[in-house]
Amino acid sequence: MARILGLDLGAHSIKVVLLETTFRGASIAARSELERDDGFDFSRLIAHLRMHNEMGADQIIVAAPGASVATQHLSLPFTDARRVEATLGFEVESLLPYDIDEVTYDHQLLSIDGGKSELLVGSARTQEIASLLAELKAVGLDPRVVTSSALAYQNILCQPTRGDGAVATEGADAILDIGHERTSLCVGTGAGRLLGARTFMGGGRDLTRAVAAEFNVSLEDAQTWKEREGDVSDEAGSDPQFSRARDALRRALAPLLREIRATLRANEARFHCPVRRLFLAGGTSRLGGLDRYLSQELGLEVTPLAFGEQDMAVSFSAAEQTLYAQAYALALQGQGTLRGHRFNLRKGALSFKGDLDYLKGKTSRLGAFALVLAVLAIASMGLEWRAAASREQAIDDELFNMTKRILGQGQKNYDIALNLQRGAGSAQAQLPKVSALDIFTELTESAQKAEVRLEEVEAQLERVKVRGETAGFDGVDRLVGVLEAVECFKEVKRNKVQKSRDGSKIVFELDIRVSCGATPAAT
Repeated sequence: MARILGLDLGAHSIKVVLLETTFRGASIAARSELERDDGFDFSRLIAHLRMHNEMGADQIIVAAPGASVATQHLSLPFTDARRVEATLGFEVESLLPYDIDEVTYDHQLLSIDGGKSELLVGSARTQEIASLLAELKAVGLDPRVVTSSALAYQNILCQPTRGDGAVATEGADAILDIGHERTSLCVGTGAGRLLGARTFMGGGRDLTRAVAAEFNVSLEDAQTWKEREGDVSDEAGSDPQFSRARDALRRALAPLLREIRATLRANEARFHCPVRRLFLAGGTSRLGGLDRYLSQELGLEVTPLAFGEQDMAVSFSAAEQTLYAQAYALALQGQGTLRGHRFNLRKGALSFKGDLDYLKGKTSRLGAFALVLAVLAIASMGLEWRAAASREQAIDDELFNMTKRILGQGQKNYDIALNLQRGAGSAQAQLPKVSALDIFTELTESAQKAEVRLEEVEAQLERVKVRGETAGFDGVDRLVGVLEAVECFKEVKRNKVQKSRDGSKIVFELDIRVSCGATPAAT
């Protein structure tokens, strides 16, 4: 059983979700919230975790706070993972206003289409991530993963059910997390495919300031009123004071709405997969009427996010599920629901070093487990060897009896028995397996697949010479690739590839070695 701790380091409070995984699934074992202020001391977090029995996790996963992680879409004209890694640094540097040595970055593959890779690249200042890791490590917390708050929500989007328990639709879904200072938006499909993720500044603090400025009250009073009575829907009432407050809240939401619309439109234009539903998360999502107002403004179905079908040792109200959604999404990443490369800013000098320490604590258990596996493997190999030897002896005996009955002499060697049965050494046995016509047919079909015109073909059983023309050099590459896939063509050599005299076409000559058309040797 593994214990995974998801830490949402919010500006207003820290949310914690402890996930316990087994072979049969995962369950939420604990959850808690710790309010924080500007001078927050992480030693308070340790005391809080001990008090709620949330210490001793096998892995800790956090998201970079605020809008530290900037994300950009990047398209590369190749799909090889090693070339992507080698090229990514140069591409990221061209997008940044500062030196590449000052940032740490990672990427996640979005799609592969037409030989191109579509990537989502996230970067953050190395000093910011290093400072966060130093603060956590000083109190005994060493996260295995530091990711983006927006990207973490792909772990929920890939779940079979989400929101109100409805099965994922054919289109895309989005999760909008409006926190105290930052807003995160993640777009993806039910199949676990990520389409986009972005974090930008703005959140509940801006709404509180708008109410405080409108009524000339303190931020504390405005925050209390917003949490208890704030409502942005048209049903908020006709009282003039409520109307003033609603208008102030809507004006504060306007910049967020612009960013949300721009992000959704950009993803739809890039992947042609419109968003069907929007799920709300974060503390500000509990603002009265926010789901109805966003649904009206965005033209989408908007509903609060829920965890769906999940075992829980602790209870969650609907409002608490939206509050703890970020921490829950982070914990799910440790469960490994999604396959493939996962976004993690702990790279290079910031790489996680705790694996060896973890293994040291498990040495005795791992040693006993390895010994048991070795004994079982040796026993299994012995039994399989005895069974294979017995089957082989039975086959040899049957072959001997069959050849004695048919050919008049017993034979346990399969190759010799087969040659005797076929009459090896006779004229019939010396006939070639493949004719020149078969070779010519293979050539013409390959040329059609590669969209290449053949001018002259000289086909023999052991070697073929081909002369043709195509519109570009890539046509020759396609033809060579198709020919090399044919089993009989063992070697395809380019004798001449050049432009025609008028420069309108590419003329080429190929020399192909054929191995299956030769006369079989007698045994």
